[in-house]
Amino acid sequence: MDKRPIDIQREAAIHIKLPQNYGKIEEMHNIDEHLYAIAEYGIFEIILPDTIDPERTNPEIKPMVKEILNVGFSEPFVSRILGQVFEFSQILPQPALHEMLVIAFNILMSIDQMVETLIDLKEQTVSIIEKIDMHNNFNNSVRVSQISGLEFKSKAFLLEAHKVLKQVLQLLIKASNINNCDNFSKLVKITKNNNVKNIIEAHRKTTLEFIWEIRNAVEHTSDRKFIKINNISISVNNKITPPTWIWSYSSWENKTIKSKDNSSLLDDMDVIISNLLTLTEDALLCLALEKAYEIIPFEIEYKQNSEKCRYKVKYIIPNIKKDH
Repeated sequence: MDKRPIDIQREAAIHIKLPQNYGKIEEMHNIDEHLYAIAEYGIFEIILPDTIDPERTNPEIKPMVKEILNVGFSEPFVSRILGQVFEFSQILPQPALHEMLVIAFNILMSIDQMVETLIDLKEQTVSIIEKIDMHNNFNNSVRVSQISGLEFKSKAFLLEAHKVLKQVLQLLIKASNINNCDNFSKLVKITKNNNVKNIIEAHRKTTLEFIWEIRNAVEHTSDRKFIKINNISISVNNKITPPTWIWSYSSWENKTIKSKDNSSLLDDMDVIISNLLTLTEDALLCLALEKAYEIIPFEIEYKQNSEKCRYKVKYIIPNIKKDH
């Protein structure tokens, strides 16, 4: 049967050009009939005409390009997470892989917001300190500027961190093959997946409990749950102190956990981002182990004696007898 003009049109090669400010396309992946282009400075889904018009009735339909993220592989945190997801493409069914990718995109959206906030606060801090130093060299009086929107931006940062935890919870729920669960404490009690239990145990105090309860302290302040953020200050001997914070929250054992001293707010933000990326990597691996086509010969093992509470991949090597 002769092909219709629209069939020839749809089956011909297409040319799609991204805006120049997104840089070159680093990788393209077709996952469960979704085509993704990952550029240097952005991530896009390319929606082909057949996806919009599968019956091929309208020859005027053109490919669509939908921006997912305005950051791409030039950002280490993007390449770190998406690189891991794409490594699973050979072992996971396409629907499971796409489900994982969508959650990874949601996590990266929040991480991107957190990184942007941290960069902004660091740049403001450096600029203000430079101005204080310059002013002090030429004047007898001291004038201390303040970081604009510090408290609002810091709280927004913590709320985005909580969004990441909720997405990680979804990864671990899927790895547990249960329908739903609203918190990590409940999940660790009902899941039969030891990898899920190990991940929750390893990240519990440093990340899961801390961020989950700090978010409650932000939105539901009380005598036991609060955060206090201090802007840039200068002491009588002209020592400049960057932003600090004090926090208190109620732990999952109903104990009050408090910061001992004024902690460096910006340093702690750095640590929070780093911990969330490590947690995300572990959760993605956990889900991949559960959904893979066949049994993969390694498992996640929590190193209980490690001060950093990190995992290692434990390879299970068959006991093979060798001839000598």
